[in-house]
Amino acid sequence: MAVVVAPASPAEYDTAARLVCEAAPTFGLELRVGRFLAAIRGGEVDPAGVLLAKRDGQPVAAAVVQFIPGGTATALPPTPHSQAEAGDALAADIVAQFRARGTSLACLFLDPDDTTSAAPLVRHGFRSVTRLTHLLRAGGQLSLPPEPSADIQFEPVNDYAEFGATLMSTYEGTLDVPEACADRPAADVLAGYQANQPDPPLWWLARDPAGVPVGVVLLTHVGTPGVLELGYLGVVPAARGRGVGAALLQHAVRSAAAVGVHDLSLSVDERNEPALRLYHRHGFRSYQWQRVYLWRPRWE
Repeated sequence: MAVVVAPASPAEYDTAARLVCEAAPTFGLELRVGRFLAAIRGGEVDPAGVLLAKRDGQPVAAAVVQFIPGGTATALPPTPHSQAEAGDALAADIVAQFRARGTSLACLFLDPDDTTSAAPLVRHGFRSVTRLTHLLRAGGQLSLPPEPSADIQFEPVNDYAEFGATLMSTYEGTLDVPEACADRPAADVLAGYQANQPDPPLWWLARDPAGVPVGVVLLTHVGTPGVLELGYLGVVPAARGRGVGAALLQHAVRSAAAVGVHDLSLSVDERNEPALRLYHRHGFRSYQWQRVYLWRPRWE
């Protein structure tokens, strides 16, 4: 009988969680399953995106797709040890949902040594593009960086049009996952960053002495007490090589400390060597790597 894919029912959440979590080592499985179920109950995971593949009415594989404001989505791949037919059925359903909802960008993040989980999604249009380096600045153990140069002025965002235009300008020539940046409207990018963030968000526009925008800083809440994420830091092309990036980073660290948060995390494309050097100079240390897979409709 053919494999049938559908969202898991509430009675099937535990089964789906176990299938999704079995990709990792057996050790800690119950803890991972418990966290997954808690994320569903707490609204962090939309249950409509928890998918089960069944044959003869019996669950044989699972995957997760989640949609984010701004036309983006994330995915957890089909159970790695599932039969190829079930994995392909889940991957096909996920990509069909992308098309139906007009998704412009979908992301999948896997541990670098996981070379098999993504195979069904790759067969349906995902591409492996790079690895992300995750870094943390444990600020409680470090002194604050110096004040940013007085030549750079920071203002909280009050004009989203100007802020969005500046942010999009920083994407020009970017070394940070450029495959994800092209052909996306500023409104969609801002909506993605703003999802689940306070209003107003912790965003700043940086200007030079002439009042010209030279960069942006976005801090984001990630749900971990005592930690903020440096969601994005970008410098416009004309201002690069003038120390603006360092000023933006110093402002981000000091702004986090000003709201009582001393630990700051971030993720950066391992190909972005200038950014990695900057972060290391300011006390950030690598703690994890992940392989990045992307799906873009224009690649089909």
